[in-house]
Amino acid sequence: MPQMNNAEMGSVDKWFKRAGEAFNRDETICEVTVGGVTIGMDVDDPGIIADILVSDERVVPVGTDIVVVANNRDDYLSYIEKLRIECEEKEKAEQFSENYELTHQVPSTTTLLKAIKHMVRSNKLEAGSDFLANLLSLARKGDKEVLDVFEASCDGLHYSEDSFDVDFFLENVKAVVKEHKL
Repeated sequence: MPQMNNAEMGSVDKWFKRAGEAFNRDETICEVTVGGVTIGMDVDDPGIIADILVSDERVVPVGTDIVVVANNRDDYLSYIEKLRIECEEKEKAEQFSENYELTHQVPSTTTLLKAIKHMVRSNKLEAGSDFLANLLSLARKGDKEVLDVFEASCDGLHYSEDSFDVDFFLENVKAVVKEHKL
């Protein structure tokens, strides 16, 4: 976003080109408003819009990059490939994180809530009881004491319905819920 009139913010009013479209020298690719002044953003050299970073009618600080421009088709294709690789790596990292949490990490609030649901379905916890309501409230808040009892009730560092010691959990979590009496 260009600096004008000592303004701190500016907006992209309208894009005239979309990502993937080529443009010519001195062509206006978008219109911006900064400090109450509306101008067309012209480009000095021909190229291709590789990525639009700020969408229409969005306000951003002056100096913010609003577009990625590729000098030629090869640069554009390289940029697209870089984005594809970044997305693939992000997906792999998210998948690893999910798998890690499921198999290695200390049980999370979400896992605790699933365990509570299982205990209700298997009649270990009474549906609609005050105790269940208080336990769910503490679990949703991520109460450390409840999570500690849950972790201690799990076999190793991961939760599974088969290795979860329901009796130990219920015996110990009752004291925590009673202590917090909501």
